[in-house]
Amino acid sequence: MTHSFNPSDYATYKQAAFSHRWLRYEHLQEKLISFRGKEELGFYEFGQSEEGRKLERIEFGTGPLKIMLWSQMHGNEPTATMALIDLLQFLTSKGDLYDNFRKQIATNFTLQVIPMLNPDGAERFTRRNALQIDMNRDALRQQTLEIKAFVELFNSYKPHWAFNLHDQRNFFSAGNSKNTATISFLAASSEVSRKINPVRAKSMSLISTLAEVVEELHPGHCGRYTDEYYPRALGEFCHRQEVPCVLVESGAYPNDANRDTARKLNFLIFLRAFEELLKGDFEEYNTDAYHSIPENGKSILDLIIRNCILEESGSTVDLGFMTEEVANDKTKNLERRYRLTDIGDLSFQYGMMEKEGGRVEKAEELQLEKLAQLQIQVSEGVKIQFSKGVLVE
Repeated sequence: MTHSFNPSDYATYKQAAFSHRWLRYEHLQEKLISFRGKEELGFYEFGQSEEGRKLERIEFGTGPLKIMLWSQMHGNEPTATMALIDLLQFLTSKGDLYDNFRKQIATNFTLQVIPMLNPDGAERFTRRNALQIDMNRDALRQQTLEIKAFVELFNSYKPHWAFNLHDQRNFFSAGNSKNTATISFLAASSEVSRKINPVRAKSMSLISTLAEVVEELHPGHCGRYTDEYYPRALGEFCHRQEVPCVLVESGAYPNDANRDTARKLNFLIFLRAFEELLKGDFEEYNTDAYHSIPENGKSILDLIIRNCILEESGSTVDLGFMTEEVANDKTKNLERRYRLTDIGDLSFQYGMMEKEGGRVEKAEELQLEKLAQLQIQVSEGVKIQFSKGVLVE
């Protein structure tokens, strides 16, 4: 039975006030207060972080098919966390067109939602945890308290499906195109040969359907990661445990610094996945459609200044910049700063923002892989200026 969700209805469930690029533990806890009293949801602690912050799972439904969804394993990757909060709002709403859909979800599935697996990293806006370990490279030895607790929960819960939710860097493109990979998918390998066994085939088949969600709304903005085998990663761990795992990476979209586009797509992907799993017709695996998703390229830069003249040499070059998000502990805000990452012919790369022309007087200002500190004279009285990585026009 299909329960089509109208994407235009997403605004009804989006928790607009819950919007943080630097999404810390305290932000999440403040938001969850409004959900803790809802009878449809159960809240359970399953461990603590290295610094003693609570690891929490949220349960919805009583059905036989068990689904785990987890986000912010990397502390600086919050997009799917906010989408999961939007999902909780949808699941606990009443009296609209989707009441029957919710009932089907609740009676057929048991959802375990882990919105923040790395609260210590989230506090610092860093990928790694308090021990500076990448938790997505800890599935074998389980040296972190967080992954040890996760694996214990995973093994006791025995999910039938897993959703591994991340953010990815801005430079990823859908193929070698000018389109950002706003959503990328992966059905991870379970061994070094990358063999497509039935578990991977299930993941691939579901992903091929979920990719349609992205293509329907933002054609050309869906990508696929290569499937090199990383034995320490959680996606590979899931497949070794014979649990199909869908990895979703949230990426950039033009003029969308807070990644609201990817957030909405995550929400829609969750609902489409539930629709497909309600059908239960995974006997015919569509691996060809999965491999037709363009493999991620690295064609995107945050800013390209094309045909800029270097006055000392007379050369005309392109200048490429990427932004980095720096956590300011004093203001508790993120600061976006530009770093000069490439100089030369960038005709096969694309900028989310592009500018044309200008002159650089002093070549020593062009310091690669450093915060941009330079001035580009565009015309009389008009200049582009970077001060400690901040763009001032």
